[in-house]
Amino acid sequence: MDVNSKKRMKNLIVKCVQLFCIAFMLQSNPVFAQIRTITGTVYNGISGKPIAGITVEVKGVKATVQTKATGEYLLEIPDTLKKVEFAEFAGKDIMEIKYLSENEINIYLADNEFKSLLGLSIEDLMKIKVITAGKQEQQISDVPASVVVITRTDIENYGFNSIEEILQSIPGLYMVEQYNWTGMTGFGVRGFFAEGSFSNMVIMVNGSTALREGYINQYILARIGIPVEAIDRIEIIRGPMSVIYGNGAFFGAINIITNSQKTSESSKITSMFGSNNTQKYALRVESNTENVSLAFNIGFFSTDGVNQPYSKMTSNPMVVISDLIPKTYLESVGLTNNATTANQLSQNNKHFSVTGKFKGFTFDVGSTRAEKGILWLEPSAAPNGQNVLINGSNANFQYQQPVGEKFNLHALLTYGAYNSITRYNTKSTAGAGFSNINSTNLFFEVNGIYKPTETADITLGVVRETMLNASNDVDISKLGVANSSWRIKLGDQIIDHEVYTQINYKPTGKLHVIGGIRATKYGNYTYQRLIDEGLPTAKIFEKEFIDHKMHITWRLAAILKLNESNIFKIMYGTAIISPNMRQNVTRLDLSGGYRTQLEPSSIETYEIAYNAIFSSKIYSTLAVFQNNLDKIIESSGALDDKGTYMLLTQNTGKIQTNGAEYSLQLKPMKSLDIQLSASYQLSKNNKQSWENIALGYSPQLLGYIKIAYKLNKKITISANGNFVDEMETSWQQKDIDPQIGARYGALVPAYFCLNANFLVKDMLIRGMFFNTNIINLTNAEIRYANDPGNRWADKGFVTYGRRIMVRIGYEF
Repeated sequence: MDVNSKKRMKNLIVKCVQLFCIAFMLQSNPVFAQIRTITGTVYNGISGKPIAGITVEVKGVKATVQTKATGEYLLEIPDTLKKVEFAEFAGKDIMEIKYLSENEINIYLADNEFKSLLGLSIEDLMKIKVITAGKQEQQISDVPASVVVITRTDIENYGFNSIEEILQSIPGLYMVEQYNWTGMTGFGVRGFFAEGSFSNMVIMVNGSTALREGYINQYILARIGIPVEAIDRIEIIRGPMSVIYGNGAFFGAINIITNSQKTSESSKITSMFGSNNTQKYALRVESNTENVSLAFNIGFFSTDGVNQPYSKMTSNPMVVISDLIPKTYLESVGLTNNATTANQLSQNNKHFSVTGKFKGFTFDVGSTRAEKGILWLEPSAAPNGQNVLINGSNANFQYQQPVGEKFNLHALLTYGAYNSITRYNTKSTAGAGFSNINSTNLFFEVNGIYKPTETADITLGVVRETMLNASNDVDISKLGVANSSWRIKLGDQIIDHEVYTQINYKPTGKLHVIGGIRATKYGNYTYQRLIDEGLPTAKIFEKEFIDHKMHITWRLAAILKLNESNIFKIMYGTAIISPNMRQNVTRLDLSGGYRTQLEPSSIETYEIAYNAIFSSKIYSTLAVFQNNLDKIIESSGALDDKGTYMLLTQNTGKIQTNGAEYSLQLKPMKSLDIQLSASYQLSKNNKQSWENIALGYSPQLLGYIKIAYKLNKKITISANGNFVDEMETSWQQKDIDPQIGARYGALVPAYFCLNANFLVKDMLIRGMFFNTNIINLTNAEIRYANDPGNRWADKGFVTYGRRIMVRIGYEF
């Protein structure tokens, strides 16, 4: 090797050594690497207290750190790591991640079982936070109302298949299915059920009330159509909530939440098959980054529906029809005496929605198409019977952001559109006829919460709700209703304005005082009834709705905490419901006479509740209440100015309900949860001359049971059931004297429906689950009282017997 070669070799070796030293220094000394520091505090998501000594780790980073006594942590991560995703915390679930800034992140944790409330201690149950009661996070123990929270894992553990099944498990609620022309499944609350068009609770999705149908102002669950697989949680608040949610919050509010903030993606696909040819498919896909979260929901549901003999529902009397040949009732409408409801009450639902969050912005856009079989006026002899096709779409945009340290701003803009076509296909309609409802509404609200001190906060909000259109077009020539329409006058709108405020004040650690007021100004508009529209014989009747009043609703409450185990709540509240379009048009006098316009219905509620923790394993609540309903809008017999007996729609209803609700929760062991509830309500009709006529659709006793036992991390078995006492139908007045009349149908007996569920998670592979759900385990006969539109079903509607559903899915 020559000298030059030796020099080149030496230089190469020196450069290699230098490069090695530089690489070693970079590896051993992080000062040379690009890093950033994240800080924050780890809290107990239930109690709000900081957690000390817990290990914090970011996925993809080897370094870990333990929190200080104050719950604070400081962790260095590579600057190239844009998405911060925390590793699992031993024995705990991440409830929420809050980004105070890009590098300051607070973490809220709870025990692994929190999502189902199954392993949660009794003390922590009182500290669960909800947002529906006051539009801000509040512990259940600080809410001046009765609160029930259903989580996604509860839905899985109990095998709930629909929103209707969930609501039937809520104390104080009971279902009445009448297969009516709107497709509505009704629910009574605390002893009061409204036939048809009376909406008594606000139902929201992610805080938006735009899902209310505008012509009858009711919440049709088939129109909401959200598959239970898309639901993160449901918050049910019972008690007058008009101060917070305005028109219609008579008995409270239900908030279906599908966009809870999550720290990790949890997508899911499921399929279900069961009795009555039931099929269900659902897909939820989530995508989360540091600043953006998205969730896509797709659902499909179909079933052949109830298949029961008509002979169980009607007395099937002999009647004489036009050919003077005596026939049974079923024969007179074209059916055989052994005919059933097969294929008459089928359902087919499709749903799509997407929700998302970006910093302080959230949005929720969805569409639902639902088809339901109905029974109206009489059974149908057609193969596919009668049905209603419902289409609904909504868009909800919200912005929420702290302004300084003491003020939080929230703005909400929602748009809702509704369309339904009901097709009538019976002998009395000559096999033809339809009604078509259309409505569109726009809702805008801005509210702010000001917290001047740690012991007080003030909520102030303004609302503008616009009904852009509402109409019902009907064409049933056989019944004398051809080319007719009931609607807001074209070019007119209903614009309601509202302002509200609520004050929360804690003068001491034991006393919490709440007061609120809402002022509502209903918009003036012209409504019309059109007859023979488009024909030479066309007639138009119209009337202007003018309301100069400012309607005021109140809310007052005091919460006294003797200690953390004994809490008293004293509550008073009022609420109102305005007359809807259908009620106003029914009020229209076509004879040219004069009738005063309808007024809003009202409720006044007094309630005292006591919550007690007797030990770490026993928790109970007792509530005693009185509801006073006034100016309820209903149809009844009365004399007009000429002394003629007529059927009028008017503000004549007056009801008082005295009731008590008791709930007991037992946790004899961490893996076992038992919930028992009972409601007793005695409702009296206080309308003049009606005092001795028992109120229809008002069972005196309701009972509920839930039992869930977790055998191990993979297997949960559960049972839930509800008892509904006997109930009468409406009273039909047949003379000027209300005492002269009869019921539309027979008294329906009490029933108890028991359901069971068996759930296996991580079956075969991680993320796969399987459950078998048995509904009405004992095959009890369940009857719902009939309504005036179905007088033929005088025995009541017989619904499903025992059903078995099998679901399999994969979470990824």
